[in-house]
Amino acid sequence: MSMRDFIFSNEKKYRIKRHIIFWIACYFFMVATAPPKITGSLNGISGDGFIRFYEMVSIRIFFHLACQMIFCYPLLYFLVPAYFWKKKYFKFICMFLLLWIVTSFFRYAAFAFAYNPIMQRLNLYVNPVPLVFIISFTQVIDGPAFIGFTFIALKFFKNWQQKQRDNFNLKKRKCKCRVTIIKSADTPAFFI
Repeated sequence: MSMRDFIFSNEKKYRIKRHIIFWIACYFFMVATAPPKITGSLNGISGDGFIRFYEMVSIRIFFHLACQMIFCYPLLYFLVPAYFWKKKYFKFICMFLLLWIVTSFFRYAAFAFAYNPIMQRLNLYVNPVPLVFIISFTQVIDGPAFIGFTFIALKFFKNWQQKQRDNFNLKKRKCKCRVTIIKSADTPAFFI
């Protein structure tokens, strides 16, 4: 498997590997870039070191990425091809808003009923449920929409690269055909 095949191939096995590596890289990048706090306040509780902080961050980012996946895949594989690329912009905006609302409610449910209980068992800070509801609607646009549009930009780049390669191959084939025709015309008649 070459790097070019891995990046540009449309085979299912390569696409799945690309997506898995992308999400794992996002996870580790987000965990690694979370600003650590050793002392002082950590969202209302006293911080007790790196390990405790990154325990909380790693769980929180897992939930964030799950919500981002819920937003990104319908956006990339349904809304953009069905509406945006076909220039049905009004339908795209309506469906985008519907996806945003559905993802926000999913995020609210995930954080209120799964994330908060986990954090409470670990004696870590949790946001009150009404605040989780408000945060759910704002953070869907901050995180998942950004990654979703990053996906779209990568998809546009990949499609552009594929068209460039197809055009190059087409020109290459035309040149070969032209050379063959010239050789045929130059061949003496008794060889035909």
